[in-house]
Amino acid sequence: MNPLFSDDTRRNPHPLYEQMRRTSPVLHVPPPFDIWLVFDYEGVKRVVSDVETFSSAVPAPREWFIFWDPPRHTKRRALIAKAFTPRMIVNLEPRIRLLSRQFLDAHVGSGEMDLVNDYAVPLPMNVIAGMIGIPTEDWATFKRWSDTILRISFTMPGLQPDDENARAMDGFYAVTAEMRSYLAVLSEQRRREPRDDLLT
Repeated sequence: MNPLFSDDTRRNPHPLYEQMRRTSPVLHVPPPFDIWLVFDYEGVKRVVSDVETFSSAVPAPREWFIFWDPPRHTKRRALIAKAFTPRMIVNLEPRIRLLSRQFLDAHVGSGEMDLVNDYAVPLPMNVIAGMIGIPTEDWATFKRWSDTILRISFTMPGLQPDDENARAMDGFYAVTAEMRSYLAVLSEQRRREPRDDLLT
């Protein structure tokens, strides 16, 4: 396993980042990865701003607009940005406070909690699901979809065996089909009964 992608580095990448900034701020990782990594601020700034020279396109599902280049990416991002105006964010605060208290209160009796699994993961998941308009009773399904989709972030060649990569991609395509069917039903409901959510 390349140390750049080890579990230890995933848990705490900062010592490696610091070392790379000093010794090799631009690094080519040879096959099977075959990627370029940029570690210094000025280098990253140039890469993300010079869209004529550098592309965001990587082998990824076509729905993942984060890997699109302008102007296609810019149009989609502008649509989503409307959901994150300062007014919209301020309006989320009461809901976030309520959810935070619920997640913490659920563990007061035991006196301990897993901060990531019991708080840091479900809090944004529930906030985002609520913003989209996913009904509360379907949040567990939304979480399962999210977990399955995130597994494909480990499918870079060389990170894990090919059969695990294939299973991750099969899972991604399966939940994508589920999501399309589910969202088609919800979208039709919103056409009939609009609400104050992103889906509407």
